[in-house]
Amino acid sequence: IYRHAPNGDQLGSFQSGQGSMMQIWGDPDGSYYTANWGNDRIYKWNGQDEPAQELWNAHMGSTAGGVCSDGEYVYGMRHSGTDEIRRFDPETGNQLASIHRNGGTTNSMNSMIPRRIRPGRLNRMIK
Repeated sequence: IYRHAPNGDQLGSFQSGQGSMMQIWGDPDGSYYTANWGNDRIYKWNGQDEPAQELWNAHMGSTAGGVCSDGEYVYGMRHSGTDEIRRFDPETGNQLASIHRNGGTTNSMNSMIPRRIRPGRLNRMIK
């Protein structure tokens, strides 16, 4: 995984020790989340170790297509066929809620990419 600064400068890279990633989302503490299609899971990884250490995982029931965090919760979504967004506890990975989006089912992982995030709240999502 290659890390870049906001201006595009490369900051380095690290080995995640995994494959089949649909999306990755980093937290300020150095940990990160991945949505993995090959085993239908959302993972939290300790990004301080190489290879990364798995902290928890949550099964999505089908292809995991997107993951993000708002600083208080982690959100995961399947790749397609549902309007469900699952909210997880970032420390334990326990599912806390199932949220249904207005506007029908998703068609791709891009529907999980947030436009704007506020602490504790995913404010707007791309269609």
